[in-house]
Amino acid sequence: MLFLYRVVVGFLLMAGVFLLGLVLCLIRPFSSKNLFRISKMIARVGERIFGIEFIMEGKANLDQVPAIILSNHQNNFDMFPGAYTCPPRCVILGKKQLIWIPLFGLFYWLSGNIMIDRDNKKKAWDSLNKALLRLKSEKLSLWVLPEGTRSRGKGLLPFKKGAFTMAITGGLPVIPVCFSSYHKFFDFSKPKSGTIRISVLPPVETSGLTMEDEPKLRDQCFQLMKNEIARLDELNQSRIS
Repeated sequence: MLFLYRVVVGFLLMAGVFLLGLVLCLIRPFSSKNLFRISKMIARVGERIFGIEFIMEGKANLDQVPAIILSNHQNNFDMFPGAYTCPPRCVILGKKQLIWIPLFGLFYWLSGNIMIDRDNKKKAWDSLNKALLRLKSEKLSLWVLPEGTRSRGKGLLPFKKGAFTMAITGGLPVIPVCFSSYHKFFDFSKPKSGTIRISVLPPVETSGLTMEDEPKLRDQCFQLMKNEIARLDELNQSRIS
C-alpha cells in the first residue's frame, strides 16, 4: 500500500514541480538558477515521499567553477541524488530527444541545459564546443553522465570520451560524483526506503594535458569512481547487516 501511495503521490508531485519549473523558465528562460531551485524541490520529494535518506561527503569540492562534473548513471531514479547534489551555476548535458518528454522536456530545455544530437557526430561536437565557450563566459559547470546509458545494476559501464575531450580542450577540472547503488539497498514498502550515499571526489586537474592524455584521464576517473562506489556500497551493506 505504501509503495502504491508513493507511486501515485510522487508522480503527481513531480508533475507539479516540473509545471512550476516551466513557469519559472518562462519568466526567466535559459537561466541556470531555475535548475538549481527546482532541483531542491525534487530532492525533497525524494526525501519526504519516497523515504530516501541522503548522506553526502565532499560537497565543498563542487565549489570549483567552471568544471566538468561526472556522475554514474543507474536508472531514472538518478534524478533524486542528482537533484540533491546539484550545485548553483550548473547545467546538464543531455540528448536532444529529451525535449519530447511531456512537460519535463520543455522545462529541461528552458532551464538552459545543453542538448546534443548523438546521432550526428559533427553536430554533437559543434554543440559541445559552443557549450565550452558558454561554461567559461557564464562561469558554469556542466554535469555529464559519461557512461552514456543506464547501467541498471550492472556496475559502472565504460566511459565515453566526450566529457574528457571537453575538459582537456577547455582546461577545466573534472569532478567525479559517485552515487551508491540503489538496486541492492532499497525497499519502498518501508517508511524509510533506503539510503543513497553521495561522494564528491576532489577535482582532477587537466591543465597541461593534451588529447593524447585523454584515454589516461578517462581511465583515471573511471577507476576513481568505481572504487568509490564500491566503498559507498560497503558502508550501506555494513549499516543494514
